Amino acid sequence: MTAALERAPTYAHGYEVRGWMHEQEELWERAASDYARAIELGSKSAQIAADLGHLLDQHLGRPAEAEPALRRAILLDPHHALARFYLGEALAAVGRADEARANFQDFLARADASEPREAARIDDAKRRLGYW
Repeated sequence: MTAALERAPTYAHGYEVRGWMHEQEELWERAASDYARAIELGSKSAQIAADLGHLLDQHLGRPAEAEPALRRAILLDPHHALARFYLGEALAAVGRADEARANFQDFLARADASEPREAARIDDAKRRLGYW
């Protein structure tokens, strides 16, 4: 993939793919860098923006930097449930509890229990909202 990007350095999708590959290898900084580059090059993928935000917050400890990427994901796809969950996590990490709660509620309103990545977070969102 790196050789392909050397031949076509403005190919946003190539950075998306390589970022995903780095993410699978738990190379968080490299994945975040590639996702950010894809966005700079015009990627319109809400999932890539959400994944970037999640990496910045949960794996690189930079929740304040995660917020713009997560808001971009929601702008690109207002129904993207996971982006709202991830934004709730990032906002909670920087002490913005009311905004975090609102995003966890939005996540629950949109979450699809048959989608594994969303289903895995439903109980967490409910716990954070004080359901139990």
